[in-house]
Amino acid sequence: IDVSNGPFTVAFGFAPLAEFSEKASFDSVTPRFVLSYEQGGGFYYASYNRGERSGGFGSPILAPSEPVDSEVLDNYEIGAKNTFLDGRLKTTAAVFYGKYKDIQVQLIDSDTGTVLLQNAAEGEIGGLEFDFNLQANDKLSVSGGATFLDNTFKDFPDAAVYMPFTDAQYAAGATGLTQGREDLSGERLPNSPRKSGYLALTYSMDLGGWSNESS
Repeated sequence: IDVSNGPFTVAFGFAPLAEFSEKASFDSVTPRFVLSYEQGGGFYYASYNRGERSGGFGSPILAPSEPVDSEVLDNYEIGAKNTFLDGRLKTTAAVFYGKYKDIQVQLIDSDTGTVLLQNAAEGEIGGLEFDFNLQANDKLSVSGGATFLDNTFKDFPDAAVYMPFTDAQYAAGATGLTQGREDLSGERLPNSPRKSGYLALTYSMDLGGWSNESS
């Protein structure tokens, strides 16, 4: 990865930013293994795979910064896909567990506007998910699903966070929030609700040679 900050024209009363260049390189191996078994209307599997988000720099990068390490996830999953009622009901179910190393977390530097990246040491994800689709009759189908997650930082002792000023600082005229450090070990990962789900109905009918479908 090669990022640089070229010359900027003075505009809107702001001075041009100094030029700089940063480089970093990363390599990885991301294996995947699957054992599966199929019988009748059922397909069963167990899998392991490693995923990786390459290391790099935040964007936009307005000042020199250190690159972050690649984010690595080792994920294990057991699941099944089945059909019932002469194929009218289809279900999928899975249980999974994963272990993160060097999770990449974004933070905006309030002084420079630069998007900073930092690595959390470790995290764990786990949960189960279920989906179904039922063809109730020739015109109506019902589908739905639910997911349950337990995703947490296992080790993140020096996280960069925003926090309120002290009462003394507010009394002295400080406003907004300030950047600080906090131990987020045991806290939930961002964008990982404990429960989520959906339900949908689809009805199809013929309209004199035309077909109409609503859900």
